[in-house]
Amino acid sequence: ELNDDFAKEIDPEVSSLEELRAKLTEATKANKEAEAEGTLRDDLVEKAAELTEVEVPQGMINTELDRMLQEFGQRLQMQGMNLDLYYQFSGQNEEQLREQMTADAEVRVRIALTLEAIAKAENIEVSQEDIDAELANMASQFGMSNEQIITALGGTAMLENDIRTKKTVELLVENAKIS
Repeated sequence: ELNDDFAKEIDPEVSSLEELRAKLTEATKANKEAEAEGTLRDDLVEKAAELTEVEVPQGMINTELDRMLQEFGQRLQMQGMNLDLYYQFSGQNEEQLREQMTADAEVRVRIALTLEAIAKAENIEVSQEDIDAELANMASQFGMSNEQIITALGGTAMLENDIRTKKTVELLVENAKIS
């Protein structure tokens, strides 16, 4: 039965069914807002990349294809499969899969080059405080020390690049003229 006792079982922080409903409504609203903001960010980044005239080197596309193939293989492993099984089931081979992923790889590289160019043009800097804050966030998220995170990442260069990218995307969002 839907009553106050039920609400308290579901969420000990609420004292009534009405309070649970309000909390769930607020959480749903926050999730929708976060999803919309994420979509806006993605759309802005893609639009900026479309508008940027940049030559995308084939070597970078190939490197991105390698990364995408590795990520795809890891996702398959999480589902109890591997690339060889995928090739058998799909009737594709690696070359065909790479060909299928090429357009996405080019878009990813174009986006990365565009964000890199914007960061450079806008002198977007990453401070040690930014890195320390992100390390602290990751350390608490994964239950590890900062040193363990740095070791797992192989240094802070990748983290610094990720922070710079986030700052660049934030700059795009702040300066976007939405019509």
